[in-house]
Formats: sequence, structure tokens, C-alpha cells
Amino acid sequence: MSNPSPFGEGNEELFRSLFKFFASPEKMNWDLATQVAQESAQGGAPIVNVDPLVRVKLEELMKVADLHVSTASGLTTSTSANGPVITCLTRPEWAARTLSDWRPLLEALSESMGKANLSGAFGDEVEEAGAGPQDLFGAVPGGLGQIFGKAMQALPPLLFSIQIGAAIGQLSIASLAQYDLPVPRPPSDQILFVPENIGNFASDWSLPPDDLILWLCIRELSIHSLMRIDHVRDEADRLLTTFAGGYTPSAQFLEEKLGNIDPASLQSVESIQDLLGDPSTLLDEMLTSEQRSISEELSALMAVVMGWSDHMVDQVGSKLVSSYGALSEAMKRRRVERSDSEHFIDRLFGLEMSQAQFDRGDNFIKGVIDREGEEALLKIWADKSNLPTPAEVDAPGLWLERIKLPAD
Repeated sequence: MSNPSPFGEGNEELFRSLFKFFASPEKMNWDLATQVAQESAQGGAPIVNVDPLVRVKLEELMKVADLHVSTASGLTTSTSANGPVITCLTRPEWAARTLSDWRPLLEALSESMGKANLSGAFGDEVEEAGAGPQDLFGAVPGGLGQIFGKAMQALPPLLFSIQIGAAIGQLSIASLAQYDLPVPRPPSDQILFVPENIGNFASDWSLPPDDLILWLCIRELSIHSLMRIDHVRDEADRLLTTFAGGYTPSAQFLEEKLGNIDPASLQSVESIQDLLGDPSTLLDEMLTSEQRSISEELSALMAVVMGWSDHMVDQVGSKLVSSYGALSEAMKRRRVERSDSEHFIDRLFGLEMSQAQFDRGDNFIKGVIDREGEEALLKIWADKSNLPTPAEVDAPGLWLERIKLPAD
């Protein structure tokens, strides 16, 4: 038998409280998203506080990695002579911090989600309704019509506030450090780690914890050194934000999905749960041709970023990490065996985190080195105009020829 509320019996107050978020239907609700993210991250389990000894070990190994990565890459990793700052977080802390750091990107996404006009989904009921939100659980069906008329207009940002919060909460359970997903964060010397997840991964794969930490420090510094370059970070931000802000919700599609809801019956709200549980359906309907073009540029940039990172990790890690071979294989498998929540965030931002993309970046870096040597790699990041186009990522020789041409 179905529950009278989609949140289960006895949870009417939770259902009622959601409607306070309908006051600003065009915006993502950060309080709701953060609450969902932290609860999803914790999953009902006790919070595992950061062991001070793990923090000390991270700081020690970061200093070793910093020296070698800076030398191998020719790039700086921080604004301070003391090097990057290690920040260890619990899962709920990582989730809340990530929501905050990604806020500009998610605000662009929220605005695009708010473009749909669903006022027609329950238009007749809204006009006939005379009761207010206080009658939601009362005996007047018209009150439900009015509430659901407003709810349909607020539905896209409400759904995505919950879905994004849940997805980022799930990311916190899997994420080892800051750049598992190479999305830029506000400029800072901090690099984030989740020690609980690092310990779990080392145990699951029977890896020496210190080797895993050192490997991660090398990986994080390799990407962090690129995201510190203004034009690289700005270009990544531009592409990500443009993609996220480009969704065009189809009111007709949503009304077709939700139009069978009977506002006089709370049981029918289970249809909303079904839609919430399969957000990929919404994304497919809202994707535009402009976004597909932006995604090609974004995929090219991120392929080169990850290819560069893989090369730096190989150059430095193969010399410093005793279990480098086994550890790298474990990390490669982890990188492509991503959860549904991780794939959802990838798709939401227009990222393609597939083995084919990683191979694409690796092949570009190898092609540059084979033709011009290691020293040519720094030219990739020397100027915004030097960043490879999608076609050049697949043909490094074309990129090398272009950057040799005299400037106009």
C-alpha cells in the first residue's frame, strides 16, 4: 500500500517544510542543498574525525611531492614559500565545502533550470482553488491545487537543489582529494583531502597508505599548478559555467511527465519522486546544440589537463612511490568505475570522464614529447591562445605547427 505522503507516514512536517522554498522558484536553495549533501555524506554513520597523525603525514609527504613536482613541471604550486596548505576534511565537511566552492557554477545551472514555465500544468486547479498552503493536509482539495500550481513552477530548482545536494554528498563518500573531478575552485593555496576515504581505499586495495598519500599529493599538485594559472582556470570556468547555464528546460516535456498528477491526491506526488530519481531524463531533454559545442571544447581542455597530470605523476611517482605500478593500476580502475552520482555530476557540467578521454589526453602529451621533447609541454600553458583546440588534441603535430607561426 502506498504511503499518503511520498516521504512516508509521520513525515508530513518535512513535506510541508519543503514548500517554504517555493518563494524563490528561479533559484537554487543552498540551505536545502547543503542539508541534503551533509546528510547524504554522513549516511547515518558516526562522523569519523581526522586523525592528527594522518594530517602530519600528509604535510610531510606534501613537502616531498612539492619539491619534485615543481622541479619536473617548471610550474609553481603556491603563492607562499611554505608551499600548499593541507586541509583535511570529514565527508560532511567536504560536501559543504564543495557546494560553497562550486556555487558560481551551480548558480548558473540553477538559473537555467528556472527557465521552464510550468504554470499551465495545474492552471485550472489553481484558478479554482481558494485555500492557501496551510490547507495542504486539510480537507479542502482546492488547497492542494493551489499548492501544486506553485509547486510546478518551483519544481526544477527544487528537484535539482535536492539532487545536487544528494549527488555531492555521494561524491564525498568516494572522493580522496580535491581534484578527483578537475573542476576549478576559488584561488587558494589550500588542497583538500578526505583522510577517511584515503584510508578505506588503501585498505580495500591492500595498498601501503603512505604510498597512496604520496601518489595523491603528486596528482593534486600537478593539477593544482595548472589551476593556479589565471587563463587556464578562467577558461575552464568559462566553459563550465557556459555549459551549466545553457540548459533549456522544456515546459511541455515536464508537463507531460507531471500532468497526470491529481492535486487532490497526495499519493500522486510519487510521480515527482520518480522524476527526481531519474534526473538524466531531464538533462537529455534540456541539452542544446550550443552546449554540445561547448562540451567539445571543455572535453579537449580537460583531456589535456588530465594528460599533463598523468605524465607528471608518472615522471615523479615512478621514482618516489615504491608500489607505483600496483597503485597506478588501482587508481586507473577507480577513475573509470564511477558511481551513478559521479556520472550525474559529470553530465551536469558537460564533463566526459571516460577512459577514451584519458587516453586522448595521454596521447596528446606523448605526441608533443615525441616531436619536440619535454620542454615543449610548458608552451601549452604559456598563453591562452596556446591552449589546444579539440582538433589539435587529436593531432598534436597541428598544434605544434600553429604555435610556431608568428603572431598576427
